[in-house]
Amino acid sequence: MYRTLLSSLLALGLAASAQAQVPTFGDYCQADPVAQRVADAVALLVPVGEVEAGTAPNTFRLKTYDYDYTLTQAGHSAICPEDRFYGQQRALQGRTGFLVGPRTLVTAAHLPTPVSPVGALSFHPANYAVIFGWRWEADGAQPTTEPGANCKLGFDPEAIPADKVYFFDTSGRDPIFNTKDGNPSNVTDYMSYQLDRVVVGAKPLPLRRSGAPLLGDTLLVPGHPDTLPLKLAYGGRIQRIGAEGLGVGEAPDRPGSSGSPVFNLRAEVVETVWSAGNGGFPYHLDPLRNCFYYADSLEAEGARENTINNGPIAPLVAHVPRLANELIVTPLNLVRHQVAATSITNAVSYFDVSLAAGASGPVNYTIRTTPGSTRGSAVGNLSTLEVVPDNMTHAFTIAPGATQRYRVNAASSANGCESAEMEVRVASQTADSFASVIPHRFEVLRGDFEVLPDTDWKLAALAAPYPTHTLTLRNPSPVPVTLTLTPSASWLRINNATSATVNLAAAGASGDSATAVMSIASTADIDVPVGTTANATLTVAAVGAQCMDRGSEEIAVSFTNGVQYFTLEDVAGNGIPTSTTGGFGDPLTFTFDLSGFDATVGDIDLLFDFQSGAGALPANQADEHMKITLKSPHPPSPSLDPLVLWNRDNGVPANFIGSSMLLDDATAPPLGGHLLAEFNGESMDGEWELTFYSNTTSNIFPVWVTLRMQRQP
Repeated sequence: MYRTLLSSLLALGLAASAQAQVPTFGDYCQADPVAQRVADAVALLVPVGEVEAGTAPNTFRLKTYDYDYTLTQAGHSAICPEDRFYGQQRALQGRTGFLVGPRTLVTAAHLPTPVSPVGALSFHPANYAVIFGWRWEADGAQPTTEPGANCKLGFDPEAIPADKVYFFDTSGRDPIFNTKDGNPSNVTDYMSYQLDRVVVGAKPLPLRRSGAPLLGDTLLVPGHPDTLPLKLAYGGRIQRIGAEGLGVGEAPDRPGSSGSPVFNLRAEVVETVWSAGNGGFPYHLDPLRNCFYYADSLEAEGARENTINNGPIAPLVAHVPRLANELIVTPLNLVRHQVAATSITNAVSYFDVSLAAGASGPVNYTIRTTPGSTRGSAVGNLSTLEVVPDNMTHAFTIAPGATQRYRVNAASSANGCESAEMEVRVASQTADSFASVIPHRFEVLRGDFEVLPDTDWKLAALAAPYPTHTLTLRNPSPVPVTLTLTPSASWLRINNATSATVNLAAAGASGDSATAVMSIASTADIDVPVGTTANATLTVAAVGAQCMDRGSEEIAVSFTNGVQYFTLEDVAGNGIPTSTTGGFGDPLTFTFDLSGFDATVGDIDLLFDFQSGAGALPANQADEHMKITLKSPHPPSPSLDPLVLWNRDNGVPANFIGSSMLLDDATAPPLGGHLLAEFNGESMDGEWELTFYSNTTSNIFPVWVTLRMQRQP
């Protein structure tokens, strides 16, 4: 989805915020104090086998390699020499983590935690060493790594100080928390665990414990892309907040960035963990030189939006106690002041500042209000915030176990299209502390609208009537809004028409929300031939004279006509039964129920994904030991019931299978069997049985199988 939205970024005077508007990587030696404070808590995670005792006392040695290749889908691939980090030292493999407690580390899990750390395929923290402080630091006597910045490595990887290297706490006092345990498909992807001792020289990062980020908030993502010395990724911003997680756009990433903190520079909290990245491979092949280049700062691609980054940090909060001397400020939610002709909502609000009873002593702190920027056709910043008892920047003191309540008075005399951002900041005077921020937004006679869900609609379907997609349109503003909904293609309809108009009443009034239904025209075959994919957009635009915070929203639609995918998983996890005779053993059958599909087969493809494990056959050898059959509800003849598609006895094609296998008439005719085209012209209606046989004593695990059906035009 692409949105046009006027900027609402706060003018905090932070150098990092200014940098964050340009998507690029920076080094620690160039960063401002706030960004360095965040980066201090970030560590490189590498397999323990890549770290060994150093030659000097109390040191470790990290095995490093020149950065001249990357790990791609094709294996080790060359990096083009003009890459800005080309030739720097890097670890062979690893990821990023960051400190959230005295010895509590957070990273991206990607998979459930294996029961045993030894030889496990999934990430287990016992298999990794944690190294803090490997970064380029300022030193005028050293060679430059960036124009205008003389930097040196904080330590020689041949002699890492022992106090920079930490390991997993094997005592079991604190359990591992992994959002993937028990739910591998969970969109939230992070884990926390305890290190073997308290980390020295780094202040834990605060997690968001209440409220939510604001659209447009600028982000900082420090980490170890391509397992290089620490880099700070600028340019990230919150683009989406929803049930599927936080959408983060324009922050550069490379393999190895996983596990980095996504730090909100306005709110000064960690919003989530970098996991899914930009949802695409960040390297591009130069075919003439046969090397990969990276679209650094996204200049080659323009600003790109991520579909999903990760879930919000909330599930982790229960597993990370607050620091003993940390101020607790609640609530941290956005306070919206909507200004109509003569009134202002939420003119008075409150917040509390408290300190845990177990704190070591009183804490001094300041409270101040910070005006932000106006936007739109502003008549001047006529909105104000006043904190009672003192609106000036002032030092307060709170004792352990105490709570202090403050009142915020909001006022506005603006009468035009103003939208102002302000905030209340509560900051401990302890060195290197982070502030707690309560955002306030003044909306003066401005209109706005929301479209939910705000994600793209991707559809593959056999025939009409096609599935539909319902949108909810909501008005969060104090003025009525009129919207037009316009599809860009004739095969895409809205409310069963080529366009629609929706009137939304002011927020809180009857009619402030409505639904609209996207659908595919029953005549789609004319514009989208069977077996092809077409793309379109639905544009939702505001009309009328009122001032609008956003002009339009675009929902991208991808429609594959006449094709449907049916996927089944090996939920039992038993694999294909092994053979004890040398012949094929008992079968493993997957049944696809296509009852009620009134269509004729035009083409069938089969896709499988295999996984290996303890005592299992390597996934790339699975095809050498299998027979595969497919039985249709209407077999072409008794002799072809079932149809043998693959038979080990007839040999193995070279370079055919990795961990996935495709059976397709055009590109991979099955050996010793029959083409899937034998089913063309049959009715789809009924149960289709896909059966696997194995002639080996080793296990073969088909994780999932997919039947791709395409109807005849």
